[in-house]
Amino acid sequence: MSMNNVSIASFYAVAAAISAVGEGHPSVSWKPEPKKVLSFGYESLSAKDLQRNAHLIEAAGIDGVGVGFVCADPVTGKQLDISPYVIDAGAEWTKERVAWQLPELKEALSKKGLRESFVMSLRAPRKRIDWEDDAHWARVATNMGVIAWAAKEAGVRGLIIDPEDYHNIRQFDVKPEDKPWDHLAPIVRRRGRQIFEQVFREYPDAAVLSFWLL
Repeated sequence: MSMNNVSIASFYAVAAAISAVGEGHPSVSWKPEPKKVLSFGYESLSAKDLQRNAHLIEAAGIDGVGVGFVCADPVTGKQLDISPYVIDAGAEWTKERVAWQLPELKEALSKKGLRESFVMSLRAPRKRIDWEDDAHWARVATNMGVIAWAAKEAGVRGLIIDPEDYHNIRQFDVKPEDKPWDHLAPIVRRRGRQIFEQVFREYPDAAVLSFWLL
């Protein structure tokens, strides 16, 4: 018997078995669990973006989007989406630096189509970071705590992390010049714990979506 014939025979055997099980039994009523439809892009939406486009988002029939906080660049003063800079940050942020946009963001998120939104947060770095650089990873943890606090205050569902290696710097690979795996692995795990202890301290009920690896 050919493979196609085997596949067809298997299909009919399964169909017959299902039919036999159903005979003499009342039909079972089944209702699917409600689903949430979320829309994300490479760029996140600021509070002003949400205010301007809330009617379009509501009309799309979705439940949430990717939200971003903005913060003034300490050098240029330009307002930037801070999520790409969480892991590259050269300075610790404060809650005051992002708090000014919370009232506008809360108002926007109260609208239908935005109530299940998530804040963009941790992304892969633009240049490789030494896993043993305690000062740098302390800044990353502090800044993630600030984002988690702001996310909770704004009323979003949680945080998005996106550690995909867009810049091809292999932060999460062991390179030939690195120290041995047995030395690095506990340190890397400690960094993850260090960061997310801050996150869940500020927002204990945060949901976390990962766009890569997990």
